[in-house]
Amino acid sequence: MPGSPATAAIYRLFVCVKQSNNRRLVVVTTMRADFIDRWLTSGVLTEAIQDDALFLGVLVGEHLQDAIEQPSAIQGYNLQPGLLELILRDVANEENCLPLLEFSLTELWEKRDGVKHELTVAEYQSLGGLVGALDRHAEDIYQDLAARGQGEWVQRVMLRLVRTGEGLRDTRQRRSKVELLAMGADTAKQEKIEDTIDRLVDGRLLTIDRVNDENVIDLSHEALMQGWKRLVKWREIDRDLRRLVDKIEEARREWQVQKQQGKYLLEGRCRSGARNH
Repeated sequence: MPGSPATAAIYRLFVCVKQSNNRRLVVVTTMRADFIDRWLTSGVLTEAIQDDALFLGVLVGEHLQDAIEQPSAIQGYNLQPGLLELILRDVANEENCLPLLEFSLTELWEKRDGVKHELTVAEYQSLGGLVGALDRHAEDIYQDLAARGQGEWVQRVMLRLVRTGEGLRDTRQRRSKVELLAMGADTAKQEKIEDTIDRLVDGRLLTIDRVNDENVIDLSHEALMQGWKRLVKWREIDRDLRRLVDKIEEARREWQVQKQQGKYLLEGRCRSGARNH
């Protein structure tokens, strides 16, 4: 079973529901297709995938158009003629476009024409289109923080919220605020980190939630890992080392979930994809 606390909690929930035989109780969970292989070693979770999974295909055609048009239409706003075609053209050029599309449409909504009740081509182009909107927004926030001497902390915080995968396939990983503040060796540095986090949250690059009585920080958009050019470059630095650190941390979490049993300790050489017991 993957070692993350969230997966462990879902596992326990599935077990309880299965053992209860309560037909009125239903658990619905979602995940990306590229995470399924991690669940296939998880007993009851494997059964759930085999028996009750519903796979959703890529959003295309009229369904994609509805996803673009309908949210604003519900609020009484239209897309200016030519805007839908422009967005669809940009979408066609991007793999895994939905996170970028979500961000761009949110930004476009903030710049809507309240008089004519429409979203305009001019504002979409001023944002930089599908790809440029996120990069421009993130870079503006970074430059402001860098001018305050906090650029290094932006980099360190952002990279701590990325789980380094094989090749360039990275994913988000939440961290407690306490864990991020611990990167600072003294009170002054911890205050710098906290201010950096707060400004990134205010800039909608990070989110903060309350989980199990502690503040948890996460990237606000999966699209940041590909759409912010500076973060793309940061992710290329020391990838092997960061991947190894992630594996060791995951092993530590699993060891804690398994009540610190000796057989879950790492022994010998830590190899990617395998753990000695």
